[in-house]
Amino acid sequence: MLPDPEKAYDSDPVINSLWSQFILALQRTKRVFVLGHSLNDKALAQAIRDNVRADRIAITVLGAPPQQDVLDPSAAEMLERLKPDFPSALMIPTRFGEMPIHAASIQPWLERTD
Repeated sequence: MLPDPEKAYDSDPVINSLWSQFILALQRTKRVFVLGHSLNDKALAQAIRDNVRADRIAITVLGAPPQQDVLDPSAAEMLERLKPDFPSALMIPTRFGEMPIHAASIQPWLERTD
């Protein structure tokens, strides 16, 4: 599908089938790691909220180089938008291609599962 925050997942039989499988996968998962997605897609964000415990979600946000755990000031708006919908999610600052995602950043989140 083309990136469109207002897309209709039930508009095409193939897309509808993929979406149904995605929902089933969310219902079975222990954790969701959102990597490189702004979550502007309301249906996608709602599907994650509806099917995954809030403390089992981690979302990458733009990090400030060279620090590991510092949010880039330009990401503050995204964080403000995400926090009300994902209050218990772990927000992980990262810059793709410039700094790795270190295990220490996600270890507490990995340990949240039963």
